[in-house]
Amino acid sequence: MQIDNTHGHKRYTMTTVDNKIWSVKVPASAYNITFNRYNQDKSILWNSWSAGGRNGKVTYIAEGTSNGQWAEGFKKGDIVFLDLTDFQEWMNDNAMLYVNFTDATKNENEGNDITIVGANKALYNPITGVKNVENNIYCYQITEENEGKNILRFWRGNETTLWNCSIQLSYEEYKSGRNCVKITGWTDQGSITTKEVE
Repeated sequence: MQIDNTHGHKRYTMTTVDNKIWSVKVPASAYNITFNRYNQDKSILWNSWSAGGRNGKVTYIAEGTSNGQWAEGFKKGDIVFLDLTDFQEWMNDNAMLYVNFTDATKNENEGNDITIVGANKALYNPITGVKNVENNIYCYQITEENEGKNILRFWRGNETTLWNCSIQLSYEEYKSGRNCVKITGWTDQGSITTKEVE
């Protein structure tokens, strides 16, 4: 259960993504947050984390039974690159390019392609807007909607289906200057490099 202390202690029930991750959608204006962990019928409070002000961050990492910290994430205007110079086949079949702000691959879908409509949005919520900037180099600019996310993958597919994903790029890598995913194979193959912003 997440409590928005900014707006009259409004409560939001979180749902499981996997056995370590819980999520919930809250208004962008929700700032001062407390996380409470209850038993199944919500009659006994097991743990509480007073997360405090999130300052645009969206991921809180619990580090103990009552303590943790907000994780840093991408900021609006940050630019990430996709380099297909070593594996131009990624654009075969008139592929569309997407960004997905989780570390999910096809493994979470039993190795199958992902049908976008009806997919688990906590795992697969692909976003369009990847633009070609030069021969086989593409970029995506972080928007306000995905500000605060701390991991991403590029995907290729069509209007209905995701086929292949890149390796993941973390905000920590981005912050260190490595802002580019270089593709060397169909799925989860490549390296994280640096592309100069012109």
